[in-house]
Amino acid sequence: MVYRILSLLIGYAFGIIQTAFIVGKLEGIDIREHGSGNAGSTNTLRVLGKKKGAIVFFLDIFKAILAFATATLIFGGESSLSFGISHNIYFGIYAGLGAILGHCFPFYLKFKGGKGIACAIGIMLSIDFIISITMIAFCISIVILKKYVSLGSIIFVSAAPLFLAVYGFSFEIIMVSISISFICLFLHLENIKRLLSGTERKIGDTKDKITNVELEE
Repeated sequence: MVYRILSLLIGYAFGIIQTAFIVGKLEGIDIREHGSGNAGSTNTLRVLGKKKGAIVFFLDIFKAILAFATATLIFGGESSLSFGISHNIYFGIYAGLGAILGHCFPFYLKFKGGKGIACAIGIMLSIDFIISITMIAFCISIVILKKYVSLGSIIFVSAAPLFLAVYGFSFEIIMVSISISFICLFLHLENIKRLLSGTERKIGDTKDKITNVELEE
């Protein structure tokens, strides 16, 4: 139990590296004061453009992978970036949960962070690389077809615990994954409501994008 708690704390330490906030500050803004107010890659994309959005997205994936790998190296277990499913991921997945908590609820930003999708992708990549890539490709196809980033995100985090159950992971690991999914889905409640009402913002809506003039002010 002590190692699980320490793994959670390690994950939180990685998670609070709030890349969207840092990238926004480098551009002279607080990303939480623009667009949707979310400190994540999607809002960064809408406000600061594709390049900055991609940087935030991949860094958020990477920090979750680092959290998973660090806890695994310190306390034992395996990471399946070696192209195969490993069921000995207890400390890694607790670190992943910690990374989600740190990313979504960073204490130094008054617990107002992102929604955890990129971190969730990083966790799944650490559990199984090939199947995660397949899941990501499917969700990307949904985003391309429907033009809703939130829809692909919701499908991804909803499917993750099902994937772990199908492949015979322990009850404890499945419950941790459900906790991760619950946090992400809870933070997407407004998106879910807008999807159901048909008012969710689609890809290509740039009305929140900040102009160069605004950045200079």
